[in-house]
Amino acid sequence: MSRLASNPGPDIQSFRLRWSSHNYKALKCIKKWISTALSRNVAILDIYLAPGLTVFTVPAKVFDASSPSVKVIKLESHFYGHRFMLPIPMLSSPNLKILELIKIKLPKGDSNGEAILGCPVLETLVMKQCHYSHLKVLNLSLNRLKELEIDNSAERFRVTGVGDCKLELHAPNLSIFVYMFIWELGSAYRRTAISMPAFRGTTFEVSPRAKGCKGCGS
Repeated sequence: MSRLASNPGPDIQSFRLRWSSHNYKALKCIKKWISTALSRNVAILDIYLAPGLTVFTVPAKVFDASSPSVKVIKLESHFYGHRFMLPIPMLSSPNLKILELIKIKLPKGDSNGEAILGCPVLETLVMKQCHYSHLKVLNLSLNRLKELEIDNSAERFRVTGVGDCKLELHAPNLSIFVYMFIWELGSAYRRTAISMPAFRGTTFEVSPRAKGCKGCGS
């Protein structure tokens, strides 16, 4: 990547990184590599990190208008927890079409504890074991969204990752929807999956402690 940074050349279609190390200083290099890929108009960013106890925040410019070439972002952390974090511009990324997040902490919300994901051209969203217990409401307001998969079904994750955050979905063009989660029934938990056509209409709302949901066939 250092050679790419110092020498001009053609655009990069895809940048894929798999990093597993406790060398905390190397995380600075990762940010430089990402910046180099962005300078080459990369279209796909696919990053897996296992950075030990160090918190790694994705550079904001990955998501903002200064990086119009980025259409696909796939981010995965090896750990459950808050070691891989997203910046606030992620919530309104103007050019992103596909976003896949695994074990990633979502950005902070507003003063009311609500975060609105409103990427205007996003078509596919996958969130598996992502962390947003610091939020009161996660609002997915995505007019062009066609495919959505949310998996909160890991029992250990149920307590630490989602907390009491309520999920709201507004997606009038949604055609594929899978939502896996755990409902609390007294002292027990039940793994549940909601998918099309059980999902009715364009608005969906569920609270982690609820015994049902609005907008689905349960």
